[in-house]
Amino acid sequence: MIASEGRPVQVACRVLGVSEAGFYEHRKRPPSERGVRHVMLTNLISQIHLESRGTYGDRRVHA
Repeated sequence: MIASEGRPVQVACRVLGVSEAGFYEHRKRPPSERGVRHVMLTNLISQIHLESRGTYGDRRVHA
């Protein structure tokens, strides 16, 4: 995300306190189970929200 936005990786890594090597290694890793589940749930909630004509609130979305 940082490099794709045209931001200097070196500056971002220094500000965040991480190494450049660690940044590039992290980009190679597959998404975690938690990350995959988060995307799946976000998509499901968005779908339910659309199907309910924009109903909001956790009780309505849960139902």
